[in-house]
Amino acid sequence: MNNVNFLPWVGRNYQQGINEKRIMVLGESHYCAKESDAVPTITQDVVRSVRNREERYNAYFYFERTMLGQPDVSDEEAAKLWDSLLFYNYVQEAMSTPKTSPTGAQFRDAELPFLRVLYKYHPDILIVWGEPLYRSIPQDGVQGDDLVIDEMAYQTWIYTLDKDHQVKVMWINHPSMPGFNWEHWNKAVHNFMKGH
Repeated sequence: MNNVNFLPWVGRNYQQGINEKRIMVLGESHYCAKESDAVPTITQDVVRSVRNREERYNAYFYFERTMLGQPDVSDEEAAKLWDSLLFYNYVQEAMSTPKTSPTGAQFRDAELPFLRVLYKYHPDILIVWGEPLYRSIPQDGVQGDDLVIDEMAYQTWIYTLDKDHQVKVMWINHPSMPGFNWEHWNKAVHNFMKGH
């Protein structure tokens, strides 16, 4: 795909989805200590290592809890989950340190590759990691109904890819944030999927 430097992880059962919904998960960026580490398969390699329990990154661990609604996720449950998802990192340049934030130009440059991935894989639901990233993705669409969980309202978005297909977009707090409440976000994801 043109302009897509870091290819998405596409689980083997992505097309079947979860409850017949194709789900795409959107992270922000990769961190690479060395420029040579920023290879096209880096996203796929990271998710595969999480899926196979070779690596244990907190963000992915808490996201598994969020999706499955349980504190303990077995290796088999994790593999089944990642096999059902598409995961893509929005910014198509690697950050030099974990605390480095992408620039405005890097966010803008990421718009076209992101839209290419959306059009190619036609997800039904897009779950964005973090409100700042949610506010940085292209605004080619319309605002959806607010998602209300525990008396808190969260904005949602809708992309229309063609006359027959819409992508419903929600955001959750980034799973690596201190104090991330996976039970709260499980309710949010569950209700959002149920309503769409």
